[in-house]
Amino acid sequence: MKTLPLAAILFLVACDNDKAREAQAKAAEAATAAKAAAREEAGQVVTKAKEVGAVAVDKTKAVAAAAIEKSRELKAEASVKAVDLRAAAAEKAAAIAAVARGKGSAAVESFRTRLAGFHEWLATKDGAAGDLKNTDSVMKDIMANLKAIPTDGLPEDLKSGFGEYQNTLIEVQKLLATMPKAEGAALAEWETANKAAFESLNAKMAAAVKGLKEAAARHGIPDLPLGE
Repeated sequence: MKTLPLAAILFLVACDNDKAREAQAKAAEAATAAKAAAREEAGQVVTKAKEVGAVAVDKTKAVAAAAIEKSRELKAEASVKAVDLRAAAAEKAAAIAAVARGKGSAAVESFRTRLAGFHEWLATKDGAAGDLKNTDSVMKDIMANLKAIPTDGLPEDLKSGFGEYQNTLIEVQKLLATMPKAEGAALAEWETANKAAFESLNAKMAAAVKGLKEAAARHGIPDLPLGE
């Protein structure tokens, strides 16, 4: 085997070292290039993601803005409709109230006229009422004539007051139905026994008449024909 001179060996080693360094340099350069490419690609991905995100945000904002605008339009339409409905309801209520006032006024005037007629009729019964035998029939006639007076369409307080007046007269009628029909001891005894009841009914009748007159005065009848 031939042995190379030392100088040749050193030359070969030097050449190998140069090649190794060159290979290392190329490898480092390739690695650097790969890293740069990777960074560039990553940057492009991030940029693209930002662009996509920005577009998505813009679309979301646009959709939200459109929804808000539509909501405002619907709210405005609903508000206009509500105002129209309230106006229509108020107009209808006013019309109904006007009709009711007209009917109420007519009913009150009719009531006044009919009650005046009742008291004119009642004046013709004074003589008959003084006869004890006629007490029951007179009271029946009185109640029949009172009940014939219509109360439809009357204001509630006037209608209620007239009802209380009639109810009190019914109590008087029931008490008088127990009264003896002839002068004498029995009648005197009955009057004594029912003195407290008569006093109570007189007070109740006075209150009923007062309440009815006050209700009538509130509705334009200051001279309701009723005796105290």
